Amino acid sequence: PGLARALAGVPSDVPSLIAHARGERWGEKAGGTRAAAAAASTPLAAKPFAAPWLDAYHARFDRAMQFADHEAIDHPVGIVYAVMANVPGEDPAEAYRRLAEDPSSFPPCLLDTQLADPDVPTHCVLVHDASSPSAMADDDLDVLRLKTQTAIGASGGTFVLPVNGAREPVCGRADAWSVHLETRLGGSRDRERGIEPVTSGFAARGAYLSDEDIERHRVFVAELVNSSLLPSMDRRAKALNAVIIANRKGLKNQLKSFWGRSTGQIAKPEGDDGYARDCIESQMRRAADLSMALRDHEGAAGLYRLLAADYKADKAWRRLGAAQESLGHALAMTQTMRRWSAEGPPHREARREAESALESAAGCHARAAATGTEPGTSQSATNAPLSGSINPADRARWATKAGLAHAAFLAACGAHRECASPLMRASAEDSQNH
Repeated sequence: PGLARALAGVPSDVPSLIAHARGERWGEKAGGTRAAAAAASTPLAAKPFAAPWLDAYHARFDRAMQFADHEAIDHPVGIVYAVMANVPGEDPAEAYRRLAEDPSSFPPCLLDTQLADPDVPTHCVLVHDASSPSAMADDDLDVLRLKTQTAIGASGGTFVLPVNGAREPVCGRADAWSVHLETRLGGSRDRERGIEPVTSGFAARGAYLSDEDIERHRVFVAELVNSSLLPSMDRRAKALNAVIIANRKGLKNQLKSFWGRSTGQIAKPEGDDGYARDCIESQMRRAADLSMALRDHEGAAGLYRLLAADYKADKAWRRLGAAQESLGHALAMTQTMRRWSAEGPPHREARREAESALESAAGCHARAAATGTEPGTSQSATNAPLSGSINPADRARWATKAGLAHAAFLAACGAHRECASPLMRASAEDSQNH
């Protein structure tokens, strides 16, 4: 009987077997197939290597490499300031201004960067705690919302978001919040105060949200995305594309490119420095990253190709590596994983182009340090600071990131044997920082 029970617990379909090998928990046999089908579509994308420790390291490493000064793919496209609506003696407008003026509200690199766009919509969310003794009626909340919007002038508008509308914890409601908590990006002051992302000893997060609260949250998110973020992103993308067309399209501009991009312009020194925020290269990078965010992957790939040619001419190796990595991502997103796994043309050619872009990215990052610094030091080869020189530790991190991206792409395509080479290279690069 014991053996029979053990055999009965072994999954019979391939997705369930994979999940069982990973140690994931599945439902009973009646709902196992449905659960397997639902989960099989997400873990393979979120966990490309099927190795828990490597997937966790990859996710954390990508998180640590966000907000670079030479790419804008993860820069915010909107800002939401959340303030309490019903705190006695506190004006929500003043609380909003304190948040907006506090430099610790943003990662330091976004305060002074060559790519961060300050022209993003700002929103104010008035969080109304219905369980508080100072809870307000709906009419009073609407008056407060209009008053706050008039005082602060948030470009994206002011919203009211109710919480804790249920008198008692709602039984059977799953905690849909804790799994989406993100690591704080604040400075050392937060760590000194011991801020923890998870609160223990209380009811599950969201247990006191009523059905009306959840519906208001859904409406708020839909309105935020559809009425503010997407129109803003589309408007900025069109403006950037208009500038790019005026500078890069047409016979006149093609002749300039043939005789040299600096024709009629101030010559830029070689290296990764010297790219102002309003230069054409920076605007092309923002336009390409916005196209990626808007899922115009083919348009983004075209812009990344143009950028790669410009950076190669300027010998801006770190920027070239980042452009090549983004080009690989854009090409990968133009096809589904099922079509990528097909062996026949044209999918094989498209996959080869994406592989080539991702593979060359790590080499470009390595070349940036090789031409800028002595190995193992932060000093330039001539004992004088060179334009565009990069610290070897930064070079190793960016080369590691590109190698992991290349390996993840191969794993997603089912080419697990080919993953060894980029993973070995990423390991060799990362070992230089230890």
